[in-house]
Amino acid sequence: MLLKPLILGVSIDFGLLSIALTLRFIIYPLYQSWISQKNLVNEKTIVEDLEKTIEIRIEEIDGSNHYKQYLKI
Repeated sequence: MLLKPLILGVSIDFGLLSIALTLRFIIYPLYQSWISQKNLVNEKTIVEDLEKTIEIRIEEIDGSNHYKQYLKI
């Protein structure tokens, strides 16, 4: 009579163990690789955006009212 609750408890323990192992060894590594790829893509887009910036500097020459313009693309 006490064997059925014991078998039920053991089967529940094995089920929880299988869920924990699946999360630890399958889901978590996939999640980590997905996050690293996502960060790599974000870094590439940031670098590409930096390469597309335009810088315009206007400097005064020797204290006079003449100015130089620099355009960097």
